[in-house]
Amino acid sequence: MAVGTLMQSGTIKRRRATGADWCSVIKLPISLMNAAAAGAGYVILRPVIDLAAVTVTVSVFLLASGASALNSYQDRDVDRRYGRTCRRPLPRALIIPSQVRAAALSLIVMGVLGLLCLHSRWPALLGLAAVILYNGVYTPLKSRTALAVIPGALCGMMPPLIGWVAAGGSHCLLTIMVVMAMLGLWQLPHFWLLVLANRRDYDRGVLPHMLDFFSQRQLEGIIFVWIASFVCMTLLFPVVQGSTNLVTAVSLAVHFVILLALVAGAFCSHWRDRASPLLFRVLNLSMAVVLIVIIADSLFT
Repeated sequence: MAVGTLMQSGTIKRRRATGADWCSVIKLPISLMNAAAAGAGYVILRPVIDLAAVTVTVSVFLLASGASALNSYQDRDVDRRYGRTCRRPLPRALIIPSQVRAAALSLIVMGVLGLLCLHSRWPALLGLAAVILYNGVYTPLKSRTALAVIPGALCGMMPPLIGWVAAGGSHCLLTIMVVMAMLGLWQLPHFWLLVLANRRDYDRGVLPHMLDFFSQRQLEGIIFVWIASFVCMTLLFPVVQGSTNLVTAVSLAVHFVILLALVAGAFCSHWRDRASPLLFRVLNLSMAVVLIVIIADSLFT
């Protein structure tokens, strides 16, 4: 008998949801990454941590948390079919779906209201557009086509734009476009590595994916090209920003060499079948490092 059925019949008691469960529902690492990207977009234009910078960063965090919670609610039935996701709180019936839906809508409203506190309504409109793109386009589309990752990536490119617009959006347009491109180029291999790491799981599931069209070796080649494009784009940042900070240049150059060497080595070695989970974590860390470098360069150069 399913866990949810047992709970409804009163046979077992539902355990109280923990903070870790809610962190999983709002996809805390992704939400924090979006908030950091919005903060980076702000300080690129206005290199100061003021009230507006804090407001846009916190508001985007709330917005991203709400959109992620709504995504968890929308995907609760699909998540039960995958080994990678069946242990999440909603598939395990650890949290009532209506609670997640209410929390998601509350977080989205708070995020939009926070963005409306800024000098322009455009950050709030962009934030709403990102939610619509993520929950209204990407989430329903991913059950129909593997190309759903494209609107998903477009949504992930918006946080730095929101931060830049919140700061006034008067100049540094090329710089913010480069940062947005970094995020877009990063997100697609981020998802494809998940597919490689869980390919048997995806083969048994219901969602279309890239291995429906390409062999493992071909997908590895595509991932390498996209990651190479991502790290090359990071090297453009100090150029378009006009940065003279040697630490920034060296950090991004070292990041370039290490990441490409790891990816090439992993896919060319005898342990390539076990490399994808490690590369997935390395790629996540890579984006975090790049955002930290961008923020530090903008504030201290």
